[in-house]
Amino acid sequence: MYSDPGFCLRNVPAAATAAMREMVASATAERVREWNPRWSEEDVAAELAGFELFDAEFLRCVERFDQDYLPERAVVPSLVQLADPSLCIDEPTAAALAGRGFEVRVAPQTGHCIHRDDLQGFLTTLDGWI
Repeated sequence: MYSDPGFCLRNVPAAATAAMREMVASATAERVREWNPRWSEEDVAAELAGFELFDAEFLRCVERFDQDYLPERAVVPSLVQLADPSLCIDEPTAAALAGRGFEVRVAPQTGHCIHRDDLQGFLTTLDGWI
């Protein structure tokens, strides 16, 4: 299972990487709550802990990516859960994944952290899968 994977970083808008850079640099519990009002306090704490470990150089690298990392094929039964909208997987890329043997499901009105934005929506994408 892949949850909103970064298979196609060239699809990430430059404005999104700039916003992420600002988000990582200025994150406080209050700001994370403001950005993600549906998240629990545990989710906010986990996000801040993740930001502490995040390598900001990665975002500078993303801006230079002109290739993708789409798997050639699903070697085993594989589910791709997509946020709505996904920053990395657009409709043509989702169709390409489906054509390569991946089952693609969308969790409506979620961001990249699907399970934090809408746990029930995340679980619904697993219906019939597990």
